Parts: sequence; C-alpha cells; structure tokens
Amino acid sequence: LAMYQKALDIQWKVLGPYHVDTAASCNTMAVILQTQGKLEEALVMYQKALDIYLKVLGPCHVDTADSYYNMAIALQNQGKLEEALAMYQQAL
Repeated sequence: LAMYQKALDIQWKVLGPYHVDTAASCNTMAVILQTQGKLEEALVMYQKALDIYLKVLGPCHVDTADSYYNMAIALQNQGKLEEALAMYQQAL
C-alpha cells in the first residue's frame, strides 16, 4: 500500500490532479483499501477517481461509469444500499 501511495503522490505532482492516470491510481488505491477492509478510506479514493474522471472525461465515458460502479460496490459493502443504488443507476 505504501508503494502505491508513493506512486500516486508522484503522479499527482508530475501529471497533476486532473489526469486519467492519476484517477486510475486513485482507483487502484481504493481497490487495495477495500480488499483490506478499509471501506471508508476506499470510498474516499473512489470519490477522488470519480471526480477526476468526471472533470476530464465527462459523465458518459466508460471509465466514469466504472468509477460509479466501484463506488456502488463499496457503498453496498458498507450497507449504504440507497446510496449504492443511486451509484449503480449512474453507472448505467
């Protein structure tokens, strides 16, 4: 996890906060955090990835849809079913 964080920090500095590679790294961090059971932290990283994808790619891009889907899963795992449903609907 520490190495992924270091890579993300470098991308943030070199590529900037609004780059698709930065968003992809945020998503990867979120997956790792979710796998470790750190659901709140994962949700924060998924949200960062989604924010970047929305700004850079817009709401109708497949990466944005994937990001909505990932957030929905994280919310569902936390028992936040109404919020998860809203994210699943956005993913469609």
